[in-house]
Amino acid sequence: MRVAQVHFPGIDALRGLAVLAVIAYHADHGWLSGGFVGVDVFFVISGYVISHAMVGVRDLGPGSFLASFYARRVGRIVPALLVCLLVTSLLEAMLVPASWEGRFNRDTVALAYWGFANLALMRSGEDYFSAGPEFNPFTHTWSLGVEEQFYLLFPILFFLWLSRGRWPDWRGRVAAAFLAVLAFASLACSVYLSLADPKVAYFSVLSRVWELAAGALLFQHHQTRRIVADSRFKDAQLLLCMGGLAASFAFSDSSRFPIPWALLPVACTLGLLDAVVSGAARRTWLEQRALVATGRWSYSLYLWHWPVFVLFRWTCGLDTLPLKLTALAMSFALALASYRWVELPLRRRLSAGRPVRVILAGVASVALASLLGLGIHEARHVLSMSVTTDCEVWNPYRTYAREGNSGPCKIVREQQGLTAQGRRSTYVPGECEVSGAVPRIFVTGNSHSVAYTRMVTRLVAEHGYTVHMYYEFGCSFAHLTGSGSRVGQNCQPFFDGMLQDIQLKARPGDILFLPSLRTPRNYDEDLRSSVRQPAMTAALEEAQRSLEPMARAGARVVFEAPKPIFLSQAHRCSDWFNRMNPACSKGFEVGREKFLRFRAPVLEQMDRVKANLPNVSVWDPAPHLCPLDPCHAFQDGKPLFHDHDHVTAYANDVLYPSFRDHLRALWVLKPTAARPVQQAQ
Repeated sequence: MRVAQVHFPGIDALRGLAVLAVIAYHADHGWLSGGFVGVDVFFVISGYVISHAMVGVRDLGPGSFLASFYARRVGRIVPALLVCLLVTSLLEAMLVPASWEGRFNRDTVALAYWGFANLALMRSGEDYFSAGPEFNPFTHTWSLGVEEQFYLLFPILFFLWLSRGRWPDWRGRVAAAFLAVLAFASLACSVYLSLADPKVAYFSVLSRVWELAAGALLFQHHQTRRIVADSRFKDAQLLLCMGGLAASFAFSDSSRFPIPWALLPVACTLGLLDAVVSGAARRTWLEQRALVATGRWSYSLYLWHWPVFVLFRWTCGLDTLPLKLTALAMSFALALASYRWVELPLRRRLSAGRPVRVILAGVASVALASLLGLGIHEARHVLSMSVTTDCEVWNPYRTYAREGNSGPCKIVREQQGLTAQGRRSTYVPGECEVSGAVPRIFVTGNSHSVAYTRMVTRLVAEHGYTVHMYYEFGCSFAHLTGSGSRVGQNCQPFFDGMLQDIQLKARPGDILFLPSLRTPRNYDEDLRSSVRQPAMTAALEEAQRSLEPMARAGARVVFEAPKPIFLSQAHRCSDWFNRMNPACSKGFEVGREKFLRFRAPVLEQMDRVKANLPNVSVWDPAPHLCPLDPCHAFQDGKPLFHDHDHVTAYANDVLYPSFRDHLRALWVLKPTAARPVQQAQ
């Protein structure tokens, strides 16, 4: 039985089911804990539907065939995508505060225009299921990237398969075999990456091609042989596959994905497609009118729901049922508007144009839109309505450069990768002369070390010191309350490369500064509990073993004592449009005595290191960040903390005198003095 060139309402129903599952999961993970597999359903459907669409142009030559295919893709994908990305970019610039969570947004949207957003998310090192992507309004475009990358190769293979009647038949068979081999190779890659690097496995086209190819292979089977479903058991097949898909939506485990949990929804989607196509002559019980209609504008719905949810998280919140229902209503309204006034009319208009012109117009539109999007990002300091754009108060990650450069030295930054897992930035003094011996400062850790960039680079500007900063987000060196190699994933290569580099550069008297979050973010967790003790003992031994070579060689090790932790994040709650967010209700105060008791076990660990190793000291920022009871995230109306526990630029300035004096007390070398070159001459 060959598949006729007809429209299948059942496929629209499957699309509607998939997009509703995804939306339910994104609105509240508790509503449908495995709803994210709706994307896998989309992949299989796309492989089948794209194959079906290409049969209609099978009689064209190679160039015309490819031009027709890509023109259709341009008309289907580009108009609605560009409108969504540009509108979202503008709203993000206006409403999203300058924040650590948004550090990958620019890269994601820049690549999303060209179909490579998944690569940006892979580079971020963050899991799709972690908190970071939930605050990126462009995260959802990763799946479009996977599909568009698949389209680079697939139409060529499909053309060869379709041409088996005009060309020697072996070419068609080779093309079909190559697609099958590609699918199995991708499945094998998915199995490997799901174990070795789940983050990459989730976003990579290499581990997802098998899902799209599965749909295409099913269509090829339908065209060359027959429908699998037996008409006598079609309803049973529908029921069985729907049950399997429902189980996937309810129980899929995000920690073991794509393999093995993607296998069931892919298999069930293939079974449903087979049953739906076999019943094209009569309506099945799956083809409910509302579900079919939702499927027809599922693309616009998928595009718009995620930015709406993310912008809700950044502003009024997405925590209560009324807020979730409001976000859902807004998502459906925007999607319907996009479908009726952007997607549908432009698709029809472009379908009537010459394919080559459509492709050129699409490329030009993408290029223009991406430049406009970049301009929006560069102008966010003008467009933003958030107080967090005041970098002198909020942003600690920039080098110290008040009024150009208030110190005698210019800060010269040299950045290069340390290992595949970590990064290193070196800040050296320029255009000044330094008298006296100058100890070098080595800063290492995770995001908490980078949050002191302003403070340590001020030492470069004002005193001519050289600073080497090593960092990898999520990797806490000398953690003391847990194994640093396990606190972050795959951290040991970073630690090994960092220690080797420091040992090559360090001289007696140099400073090794170790800031990090060493306490839980929950004050209810007891570090003295019996459950914690084995981990803390192992962490102490690990830290001493790592630090001993440098400490005994004369390097001076400086631990940062724990800072206060707050339950609400200042940057999310400091504007008129986000103060009402339920995330702000937890407050910006913590009892001083409670904080001191909470961190005491960490200080005891540091005292043990001091007792066992020479040249170890502890610098305590708490007296300056929490001088009174209770500790407060703001001081004199300015924020000391950017989020729960990272300090702001203002806090860097508050802490600088204390840190500078602590380092001076350690130095047995001659005091240094820096002056501009002009004065020296």
